[in-house]
Order: sequence, then structure tokens, then C-alpha cells
Amino acid sequence: MKQVDDSIRCHACGQTYTVRQLLAAAYRCLPGLYVTQCHTPCCAKTEELFLRDDQVSRGYVYAAGAPHFAAMEEYAAPGLAVKYGPDDLFITWNEWTHNVPIE
Repeated sequence: MKQVDDSIRCHACGQTYTVRQLLAAAYRCLPGLYVTQCHTPCCAKTEELFLRDDQVSRGYVYAAGAPHFAAMEEYAAPGLAVKYGPDDLFITWNEWTHNVPIE
């Protein structure tokens, strides 16, 4: 399993970023699928993550009948806590917190 601070090379521009940077740029959570959409810090390309306590899956949403999330890479994220509320996703990681609207 990869670590959250491992480098990811952007397919669009070639620069690198980390899952930790993606979480900081999360802008919405898709209802029903609970997939978090983030902008890459380099060129604002959309990335899709599925979050669980202590783990992040990076992948994409596809529709084969009903929409599904396909995880491509798994990242260990010790200390990550995820709580889904009725209107927001609450992400806590050590001292850092972020609320993402579910829309």
C-alpha cells in the first residue's frame, strides 16, 4: 500500500503532488457514492477519492448501469477520520480539519 505523501505524477501537466495535497483541495462529495472530488494543486484537474478512516482510495467513477467507483491505488493515511453528515463530509487528520459539501 502506498503512503499519503508518496508523489503522484499529474497525467495532464507532468508535475507531482500528494494525496495529502488533494485532500486539502477537496471541493465536493458526490451523494450516494460518497466519492470526494478534489482539484490537483498543479493544474486544477479533477481527481476522485474514496475516504475511509486511516485509508484513501484514488480512482474514478464510471457508469455500468448505475455509477460505481473503481479504486486504482490505495494509500495508508494513519490518523485520518472521516464522518459523513447529511449535508457535509467532515475530514479530520491530526490537527487538520476540512468540511466538504455533499452535492
